[in-house]
Amino acid sequence: DDEKLIFQNPHLQQMSSGNLQTVFTPGKMPDEQLYIPFTYLSYLLESVGFGLNPPLTHTVNVILHAINALLVFSLAHLLLRNRYAAFICALLFAVHPLQAEAVAWCMGRKDLLSAMFALLALIQFTYFLNAGSKKPYLYSILFFFLAVFSKPSVFVLPLILPVLCWFCGRRMDKSFFLRLLPFIAISAVACVINSRLEMNSFGHEFKYVLFRLAYLPAIVEGWASRIFLFSEPCA
Repeated sequence: DDEKLIFQNPHLQQMSSGNLQTVFTPGKMPDEQLYIPFTYLSYLLESVGFGLNPPLTHTVNVILHAINALLVFSLAHLLLRNRYAAFICALLFAVHPLQAEAVAWCMGRKDLLSAMFALLALIQFTYFLNAGSKKPYLYSILFFFLAVFSKPSVFVLPLILPVLCWFCGRRMDKSFFLRLLPFIAISAVACVINSRLEMNSFGHEFKYVLFRLAYLPAIVEGWASRIFLFSEPCA
């Protein structure tokens, strides 16, 4: 689907108000099954600057993956306070077979962009937990907004923030949970928008969220088998 969604997509060939409106209007993009405006915007900017072509798109994906590996190192170093442990985390992230699809598939950029912005959100929120400064908190909200509208799967990130707070040894009082409200609101908006698109085959509709949570143990087992390579990776 790289051809029809990217390289032959008429809305990604040139910068115009009409094309921008199509990118940011849910359901306007041809064959759109996820609302991912910032991912499509990256292709549009790439087209304006250099023209859309597979070698360049693949190169950008590789660069984004390298940036994500550096961000994993930064986050792990913030949390573990050990550069060698952080390096191992980043190395495993960089070379793990689960990353192959996101990097090699041109439309996999939605995974790369959402991961990049989500990691930046987590890093900034960690700075906020450690220093209490308002600016990193606002940055974390901004990066989460960019992440969830690069790929809506990141809507679960607010569930990670209390764990991050606990890991950093900070108290989860009323003010902390109030600060989670902007993240929860952004997640809710992303879920509602995507639930209005035809995504039954991908199971991302909002009405399936509780259904998938009920099967969380099976989902965790499936991901664990892939992450720890209990089953052989395949196409």
